[in-house]
Amino acid sequence: MHDLRTGREARSDVERADLEMDVAQILAALPSDLRQVAEMLMTMSVSDAARRIGVPESTFRSRYLPSLRRVLSDFSDCFAAGARRGIGHQ
Repeated sequence: MHDLRTGREARSDVERADLEMDVAQILAALPSDLRQVAEMLMTMSVSDAARRIGVPESTFRSRYLPSLRRVLSDFSDCFAAGARRGIGHQ
């Protein structure tokens, strides 16, 4: 089925469940400050998250986003390597 909001094929229930498990695993492994940032960014804008933490948006962008991107990129590489070896959810 086609998702009109994203313009992509909609994920199956199994794919969504796998994604939810992956996200939960990644969030659990993050340092607490980055976990808080990642959780906020799942439901609010960068400016709202910065306001919630109490820092200017520019500080939020320079302090938290590069660290979060780096850590998530490392996880992405790890998941991709596992997928190439056939390791993953069944």
